[in-house]
This record gives sequence, C-alpha cells and structure tokens, in this order.
Amino acid sequence: MLLGVAGLDFTSKKAVGTAAGFIGLFGYLGRTALSKVVGWLSKQPGFHWEQSLYLIIGATLIALALLAVTWSWKPKA
Repeated sequence: MLLGVAGLDFTSKKAVGTAAGFIGLFGYLGRTALSKVVGWLSKQPGFHWEQSLYLIIGATLIALALLAVTWSWKPKA
C-alpha cells in the first residue's frame, strides 16, 4: 500500500495519475504471475508447500532491496 505513495513522491503533479496507474498495473501483473507460478509448482511431483513460501519470501526480499535503493532519493520537482 505504501509502495504507491513512495512511487508518487518521485513524479511531478502532472504525472501523478499516470504513475499511480503504472504502479497498480505492475502490482496486478506481479500478483498474477506469482499465483500462476505457485499454481504451476503445486502440480509438479515432489512439490512441498514450503517451497512456495520460500518463493514469496524471496520475491519480497528482492522488492525490499530495490525499494531500499530509492530510500534517500529526493523528488526533482
């Protein structure tokens, strides 16, 4: 939820709506991709549900690392 607010801090007043739309779009695409991957994994022989949790935790850690890079950025406008 706060990811949208963080993304909007870096845009100008004219581009706030577009930025919010792109943030929402990629959020939905990421959620869809993750559900498809977990669904595909669940059909594989030898699949354990702990693996899906590791996948979600790994994706979360990658997102946190990418967000940490922008922590000290200041808006240009």
